[in-house]
Amino acid sequence: MISNSRYIHSVFIALFFFCSLIKADTPVSNIVVKLETIGTRLEWINYRLNLEQWEFHVNGTSDSLTFYQDLYRYLLSDPEPFKNLPVTMVGITDKEQKHRLRLLLAKLLPDRISFQPEISSLHDSLNDLINDFHSDLQGQVLPLAQLNKMYRVSRNRMEREYAFRAANALGDTISYGMSRIFELRNRESAKLGYQNYFDMVASQTPLG
Repeated sequence: MISNSRYIHSVFIALFFFCSLIKADTPVSNIVVKLETIGTRLEWINYRLNLEQWEFHVNGTSDSLTFYQDLYRYLLSDPEPFKNLPVTMVGITDKEQKHRLRLLLAKLLPDRISFQPEISSLHDSLNDLINDFHSDLQGQVLPLAQLNKMYRVSRNRMEREYAFRAANALGDTISYGMSRIFELRNRESAKLGYQNYFDMVASQTPLG
């Protein structure tokens, strides 16, 4: 009787452990499906974004650029598939699936962080500073594009050097904003379970 009781108890524990494994595996599978679905949808939106960005670059206006940017941001806003990704990766035993997911995350994770409102807003502000940047070159105040062209194509060595130094004065203008972006990227990467932004990116490489 005792041996039968122990046997039943052992079978019960084994079944409970087996069911626990199945339940533990299901969320991982769901997360993989969600991430792959997000990736598929973003491929199409990214295609539309490229078209709208080209139109904006050529014509200076775009009817739908903001719409597709907001849609891209919305698809990346769901926090659930991105929680504890290092743990999720450990739970995936299929090598091909893990490799495919790494390639997908190498695109999704940087985009998700870049589209965080505080980072996105700061990035736009830095772009405005870069676009509006002018610097003094021997008494002439020139825009960045002209300075860059000058130090690349001028046949006068001294002129190239002066233009290079004037263009690189931009660093003083954007240094604080860049440092702040680095801090915010590291903070958002930590929320996803990584040590910092570099750790997050490196984790999606074959050696990660």
